[in-house]
Amino acid sequence: MPPFFNRPPRVPDPGQRVLVRLTDGPWREGFRAISGPITDENGEVIVWVAEETEYRQARAEERRPVGFRLPVERVKVPNFPLRRLLRG
Repeated sequence: MPPFFNRPPRVPDPGQRVLVRLTDGPWREGFRAISGPITDENGEVIVWVAEETEYRQARAEERRPVGFRLPVERVKVPNFPLRRLLRG
């Protein structure tokens, strides 16, 4: 099996839980991707994300979640349980 099959995906699928780095601080949990990777008008690859509570509320109300865009470098797909990742 090629080694890349053992790696976590680098970009999230819509609805997938993600870790977010809002500034140059630590990775934060509690977010969901609401888009896949998109190239914006400046050529930067971005992902739209929403807070977990907004994502759940929007699904319950059958509407699109309100979120914000981040460069793909500031969004990470965890490859194991979030609590283990955040403990270091």
